[in-house]
Amino acid sequence: MTRIKEVDDSIDPEGFTLVEGFPGTGLVAKISADYIKDHLDMDLYAEVYSEEIPSISVFEQGSRNLKPAVCIYADPENELLVLKCDAPVSAKADGFISGLTDWIDGNNITPIYQLGIPSRSDEKKVFGVSIGDAEKELDAAEVPKPETVGGISGPTGAVLERSQEEEISSIGLTVSCAEQLPDPEAARTLIEEAIEPITGIDLDTQQLAETAEQIKEQKKKLAEKMQQAQRDETSQAYPEELYK
Repeated sequence: MTRIKEVDDSIDPEGFTLVEGFPGTGLVAKISADYIKDHLDMDLYAEVYSEEIPSISVFEQGSRNLKPAVCIYADPENELLVLKCDAPVSAKADGFISGLTDWIDGNNITPIYQLGIPSRSDEKKVFGVSIGDAEKELDAAEVPKPETVGGISGPTGAVLERSQEEEISSIGLTVSCAEQLPDPEAARTLIEEAIEPITGIDLDTQQLAETAEQIKEQKKKLAEKMQQAQRDETSQAYPEELYK
């Protein structure tokens, strides 16, 4: 069972866009979501509780308040939500995935799911996929289409599959990234080339570039935990040859 506990009832998320931040390959989604939340100074909107999420209480710099591992932050001015996730989420967490998807559907929210595709190249290539009417938003933002056949695994793959089953308009954004290390540069590319044009927000991502090494060190332990998890526990996109 998943419970989404609203802590700010002055915010109505109807019709908002949600940027998801599950830890995955290169920690791209987490770095991107955390950066957007921090630099838009977003307010805590809701806490997410589920028996299928690791029981972790999180504290943040400069605050005495503890929070659960998964929280939703809001920027009403930009009609934007960010799902901040500080723990690995299993692709088998059916209750959590169903509960989150039903809440998204019930509030007519358009989710943007992010993930990395492992690459040995330093070039950061972005592409977007969609479900339902969300294709129009990708076209309007001129986000490239996939150049190869491939798949999406982990919790992001599971939530996209659920969205497809329920015909919920959704966006999936992928960027090539380092496989075993946090990749702030990939997150920066995803923000600049896809999230900003889709959502209409304007972020100064220079700080993300300047603090890349610091971010890598901060996220290194989480990246190591993700590497220890089974493959279906980690969100990633992968080219066709990896699953033939």
